[in-house]
Amino acid sequence: MSIRVLLIDDHALIRKGIVATLSQEADVEVVGTGKSGYEVLSLCEEFTPDVLLLDYAMPGPPPGQTVTSVRNQFPDTKIIILTAHNDKSYIHQMISLGVSGYLLKEEALTSIVQAIRTVEGDGKWFSQLVLHKFVDASSEAESPDMPQLTARELDLLRMLADGDTDTEIGHNLGLARRTVRHSVRALCDKLGVNSRIELIVRAIRWGFVE
Repeated sequence: MSIRVLLIDDHALIRKGIVATLSQEADVEVVGTGKSGYEVLSLCEEFTPDVLLLDYAMPGPPPGQTVTSVRNQFPDTKIIILTAHNDKSYIHQMISLGVSGYLLKEEALTSIVQAIRTVEGDGKWFSQLVLHKFVDASSEAESPDMPQLTARELDLLRMLADGDTDTEIGHNLGLARRTVRHSVRALCDKLGVNSRIELIVRAIRWGFVE
């Protein structure tokens, strides 16, 4: 089955470019488009998308309110924020609200297909510029030393940093998806972080991904 994508962006050229890019992918179907935040909930109700591509800045309710409403009413829909904003406060807000991805528009046409496939597979996708902004911010504080990790934990950290989904990680490590999720949670606890994005930031700082 194709991944059902709903695109909401107030710029017609961006919508056209993204739709053209996704139309070339056999496993991705753009089921609907919209141009304001006012349309999001009604279009989600109409099209029941697997993935919602949501512009951060456009006419309509505040983006945080929109994300919260979608998460509450359509919990199975994965949200990727599509934006030109690379401000840490925006990024922190969206991550805290549970979005699955944060994609800068300057990278959209080259990364959007992989981002959609990653979040649909229960992974997370954040633009490299976003990840490095987190790394730069954490560099201002004392850098945590790399703890002693097992070979399996190192493999898991590398695959998370590469954007692999839980399914892909499970296939590579011979684990069930539920076991992968438990392993990620255990690794978060071991490294003293609260989310996968923080794990990925640590992976960048320790040289597992450029």
